[in-house]
Amino acid sequence: MRSPQPAAIGWIFALFCYQPFWSVIGTQYLNYDNGVMWDQWLIGHEALKVFWGLSILTLITIYTLSTIAFGLRFSNLTNRGIITGGPYKWTKHPAYISKNIAWWLISIPFISIQGFSEGVRHCAALLLLNAVYFVRAKTEEKHLSEERSYLDYSKYIQTHGLFGKLRNRLFLKA
Repeated sequence: MRSPQPAAIGWIFALFCYQPFWSVIGTQYLNYDNGVMWDQWLIGHEALKVFWGLSILTLITIYTLSTIAFGLRFSNLTNRGIITGGPYKWTKHPAYISKNIAWWLISIPFISIQGFSEGVRHCAALLLLNAVYFVRAKTEEKHLSEERSYLDYSKYIQTHGLFGKLRNRLFLKA
């Protein structure tokens, strides 16, 4: 271990996502489950159902590969070295990104049998959960930025990573 997370906000937001805190926060305040799952929603639309399911499997695979890339160095609250291989070669925080997008595709909070306002409430809850992970990512980046190797990695990703390349192509064409 090179250093622990120095920011209290980093600890608070990371701990939100784990038991016993998540069982209270997730069920009471950030419950985005509407009782309808993606496969039920797409009954009768087989091609779209296959595409949607493959998208979910791809995101879960990215999440799994991102977790595996850490190996024994996995830790949310300490710096145990900078990971630049696997999915981290393409973007910072691939586990957070893939997990958060998968939640939207699996739970489809925007579809509600209880009406439009409940759909909006479920979307707001999931957006708040996405914000928790955004804060986690930013506090982790601030902590890791104490190392030159992370600054170099961050600069590389900004230019050569998936989103950096996309941004460069969009702005070069504009």
